[in-house]
Amino acid sequence: MSWSKTSLAPPRSSALTGGARRARRLHHAAGGRGVGLARFDAFYSPGQAGNPIDLGGRKFDEAANVSKATAQILCDDAATDALLLPITTAPMLPQLAEELVAGMADAEGRERKPAFYVLQPGRAGDGARAVLSKHGVPFTDFGGEAIDALTAWHACSGWVGRVAAVRPPGAGPAADAARGVLDESAAKALLADYGVPVNKARVATDAQDAARIAAELGFPVVLKIVSPDIVHKSDSGGVLLGIMDTAAARAGFDTIMANARRALPGAAIEGVSVQTMFEGRLELIVGARRDPQFGPIVVIGAGGVLVELLTDRAIASAPLAAADAEALLATLAIWPVLAGYRGQALAQEAVVDAIVRISWLAHDMGSDDFELDVNPLLVNASGCCAVDARLRRE
Repeated sequence: MSWSKTSLAPPRSSALTGGARRARRLHHAAGGRGVGLARFDAFYSPGQAGNPIDLGGRKFDEAANVSKATAQILCDDAATDALLLPITTAPMLPQLAEELVAGMADAEGRERKPAFYVLQPGRAGDGARAVLSKHGVPFTDFGGEAIDALTAWHACSGWVGRVAAVRPPGAGPAADAARGVLDESAAKALLADYGVPVNKARVATDAQDAARIAAELGFPVVLKIVSPDIVHKSDSGGVLLGIMDTAAARAGFDTIMANARRALPGAAIEGVSVQTMFEGRLELIVGARRDPQFGPIVVIGAGGVLVELLTDRAIASAPLAAADAEALLATLAIWPVLAGYRGQALAQEAVVDAIVRISWLAHDMGSDDFELDVNPLLVNASGCCAVDARLRRE
């Protein structure tokens, strides 16, 4: 079973106790951890009907019956997600624990809602501990631990079952790709076979060739060095953007070649790639690789030249359904930009579709040792485009 992370509202808990002072401390602690306390306004007098609910001032038989009935009511209460049960100073703690467990149970004896019991430290709580242990109910002697458990339960509840992935039309499986390290051109050709948008590109071997290709593709264009020895093209001065005419294309070719030779003398240089220019407002990275334990996985996050500095990323096993790809994107700090920050929405559906298609490519290579980097995947209001990519496949 695969799982993905989703965002949840803070949990609403009800505290039921015979010690109001300790319950109030739990109340404040819970609020400090983002855990809300639901309101409970029935079954008690006005002075005891607030949350936390105070059982104090009752005879044992009455307290036990009221405890069970109150636990049942809280389990039925739509405004209560979980219960905090500090049972610390009431007499006959074992019997009270039995009544609370019974009140929380369904017809099969299972707890209907998460319950976090806080007992009185020391020997006075031993009988209640034995009761809770018998029923397999967790407990603690410390309120802070109960709040930690409630917070962890809430975080765990954010992991939901994944939707079954369906291969989109045109998303492979492609013919068996070449092995070894694929350069940008070959990697983008494979992406295109899976329906991922890529920009057009052709390799020029001299300045005049670059000017001719640029004119045929249409301005503006981008120039990039083509060399198996130069991975980070921008760092070596091997990328020029916004080339607007043939003269700039000729000059740009010479500039890029000189920068590359200066940055890495002796590098094997095949020429300069002349590419159509996609104007993007957001840069993403979509990566994939085979994990030894989980098989093919997909990584998405903030892309561009700062990808190694930023840690904004999300990971999931491949392939992905569209709903899960969108849920992963929603966990990123850059999500508001994609979702329409300041009323400037970007092509969210196009990004989701590209991620899904890349996930199927990862799935189809899943039995191989491989690493795929699409960086950046540029996004604007009308679509997205993979403008650089690299693939290693053994």
